[in-house]
Amino acid sequence: AGWQFQKWTGDVPAANATDDPVSLTMGQDRTIRPNFMRTRTLTIQWAGAGTVTVNGTPRALPFVGAFPINSAVTVDAIPKPGYAFDQWLGDYPAGGRFSDPLSITMDADRTIKPCFGCDRAGPAQLMAVSALPTAGGAEICFTLSAPASVSAEVLNIAGRSVKHIVTDRVCESGAQSLAWNGYSDLGTRVPHGSYLVRVSVFGDDGQRSERLTTVQVR
Repeated sequence: AGWQFQKWTGDVPAANATDDPVSLTMGQDRTIRPNFMRTRTLTIQWAGAGTVTVNGTPRALPFVGAFPINSAVTVDAIPKPGYAFDQWLGDYPAGGRFSDPLSITMDADRTIKPCFGCDRAGPAQLMAVSALPTAGGAEICFTLSAPASVSAEVLNIAGRSVKHIVTDRVCESGAQSLAWNGYSDLGTRVPHGSYLVRVSVFGDDGQRSERLTTVQVR
């Protein structure tokens, strides 16, 4: 719970009553008073396969916003392509677990999280992973049996991370490819030699599968 500026009262021009800060021309004596209203905080936690709108406005996650006490807030879950809204977790109103959009009365601080599931029958399978050398880097190719969240990373032969190519990127089913330019996470070009490429898939059930392949950087 907290407080939020609402308006000025007193000798403030009507057009500037909600300005904060407010600029006044001191051509006369003035008496002004700031008015504040009680607020409640809405926290919406990060969800990898989608985002939300709050009162019709798209919001990046995680989101934290203050709203007048007892005001009505509407949260709409927006899944990424290949995913569908599943349920809310956290302080959702009674009976609102599967509601989308979700209507909330801000009579208390609330923390909620939208959950999304792949819009498909079975778990995604990671197939046919390969890495083809390019000029100073590599093209990583793989096939997905269904849409999934994918992470890809380059490691040296000792198994230490060199470059995170993508993290939690939602990819469609079918053949996919990712480009690596041969640079490390530090922004320096890696030495020539052999490297490992790890591709990981995260299913809507929270399970992870991964495959390793090798590539020769020339």
